[in-house]
Amino acid sequence: MTAPTFARTPTLVAGKPTANNTADVAAINALSQALTDLIVAGDAAEASARAENVAALTAQIVAEAAARGVDVAALTGQIADEAAARGAGDASLLAVVTALEAAINASLSAIAGQISAEQAARIAGDASAGAQLAAETDARNAALSAEAAARIAGDAATAALVADEAEARIAGLAAEAHARALGLTEEARAREIALSAEAQVRERSLRAVARTRPEWLDGFGGASTGQGLDMPPAPGVVVVDADIGACVEITGAGTLAPRDAVAIEPGRLYRVSFTLRRTVDSGDPLGDAVVVAVRWLDASRNGLASVSARSIVDTIDLTAALGVVRRENTVSQTFDADIVPPSGALYARPEVIIYGADAVTRVAVVEMVELPPTTIVNTTISDPGAWAPIISGGSA
Repeated sequence: MTAPTFARTPTLVAGKPTANNTADVAAINALSQALTDLIVAGDAAEASARAENVAALTAQIVAEAAARGVDVAALTGQIADEAAARGAGDASLLAVVTALEAAINASLSAIAGQISAEQAARIAGDASAGAQLAAETDARNAALSAEAAARIAGDAATAALVADEAEARIAGLAAEAHARALGLTEEARAREIALSAEAQVRERSLRAVARTRPEWLDGFGGASTGQGLDMPPAPGVVVVDADIGACVEITGAGTLAPRDAVAIEPGRLYRVSFTLRRTVDSGDPLGDAVVVAVRWLDASRNGLASVSARSIVDTIDLTAALGVVRRENTVSQTFDADIVPPSGALYARPEVIIYGADAVTRVAVVEMVELPPTTIVNTTISDPGAWAPIISGGSA
């Protein structure tokens, strides 16, 4: 490669080139030649390296082609062996199928022969059964005829017997009616005595379960006034609650109180207790409250008509979120208690009054019990004279 040459127009001084201009041109030409030689040498080295790479790649391609040729030959042989094996298996399977067809045909032939024999036997049996049925029909007809004749002969005798029995029954009914008429008065008196005894037993039974948990619904009623046996049935059903045990579940509104009333006497201290919870809240946005109270009764266990007919222990805005709610107060005419009975109160009943139509309330305890004397040793006595006979062993 020949380097390009440069010519510079010399600077003229008095119409002649100067020496400096001539030297610059020579230096530039020498530098151009050196650069050209360097480029030529680099191109030769790059061409040699590329040729070596092409040769190596060609050898790699030839080797890979030879390896693939070997793999194809091996695969071709494997496919041929598999085809031969499958051909042998198909021949064996064909032999098995042929033998199975022969066995099935033989079995079908045997079944066909068995069916033919069974049909012949059934035909012979049908003929025998027909003869037997005909003989049986004749025998039954003869028996029916004989029975009809016997019934005709017996009807006359039966009619006579029926007439005699009718006369005897008429006489017996008259005697029975007379005896019953005589016995009605005695029976009525006996029933009256029995009912009175039953009422006494039930009253004792109610007293035995009174002041206990309302899981015994017979001991509780749906009101808080009146005689125990005359109170309406208690509302709700008995269920078992994981937190308060057996209890009464009441849906909607209702009143629950023990049938047995507690006698209120001077010099006594009583405790009234309530345990309840709500499992389903009321749909009323303002909520439906539950009132726990003591209902005061007169000598006939009728509710007092005064404004002090009941003493409210608490009015609870009961919700499911509150969980189990317990309330307890003391009651006494003599001692310093939470509740003092009003004038005229001879009996009392604890009561739970539930308001609302859709809430679900569970009640486990509604009780009023007398506390033992040891409980009230340190209790303030509002009327010492009323308590003194009890302390001395007498009765108040």
